[in-house]
Amino acid sequence: QQQQQQQQQQQQKTQQQQQPYRSTAPPAQQRKPRPSSRPPAGSTDSSGAAGGHIAVQVEILRLGELVERQAAIRELATLAADSADQRRLVLQWNTPAYLTKMLEEDQMDFRELAAAGVSALALCGADVQAALAKAGAIPALVKLIQDDSASTARRASAAAIRNLADSHNRNQNIIAQAGALAPLVRLLKDSDAAVQAEASGALNNLAGEGTASFYEKQVRIARAGAIPALVKVLRSPEGEARHSAAVALSTLATDNVDNQVAIAQAGAIP
Repeated sequence: QQQQQQQQQQQQKTQQQQQPYRSTAPPAQQRKPRPSSRPPAGSTDSSGAAGGHIAVQVEILRLGELVERQAAIRELATLAADSADQRRLVLQWNTPAYLTKMLEEDQMDFRELAAAGVSALALCGADVQAALAKAGAIPALVKLIQDDSASTARRASAAAIRNLADSHNRNQNIIAQAGALAPLVRLLKDSDAAVQAEASGALNNLAGEGTASFYEKQVRIARAGAIPALVKVLRSPEGEARHSAAVALSTLATDNVDNQVAIAQAGAIP
């Protein structure tokens, strides 16, 4: 009997050795896949690829060579004009501040390029106009329109002031308070007809037609000597300059008898 028990125990041991090993430990948890950093196909999330592209363009604007910065400004202005989300990102990446810094650089080519950049961006909406003014672009532009070394820089800065003032009451007041009126009137006598045209356009927008203070703005522009200078531009051989001056005079004359008399006295009506 003892021998039979030993044989049974030996058989059980042999069967256990032949069974496959099974761990009694709990199964490991499955590892979750990490989310992709790439935006999904077809996504319109502007904080993804578009945001990265804008960041690169702003970095080029800060540190690039002249031609590279020119291309970056053109691209940023295009992106800002395309959508509100992209415009918001262009502002978030401090583009107005970097353009303002460029306006103060020693090299005239960079200052002129920055003025052109401000002019282009200001066309993208009131929020961009306000951001550029907040960054300090206006005093730098007023200084630049008084630079006698380059007519192209004067033209670009006058165009920037014109666009910053366009339908923006607060900017119209900031520009006037920064002392822009007298220099703009002097630009009406510039030898470059394109400069005259931009200065006329700036004065027209600074009049702020449709704003509550329209009359006061008309008066201060007239007091700066704009009316006789604009009438002289009407005799320019260049059609663009004549047209811009005529538009500005029309705005200054709207519902303002004193300005209408001054325009007639200056010889605008043959």
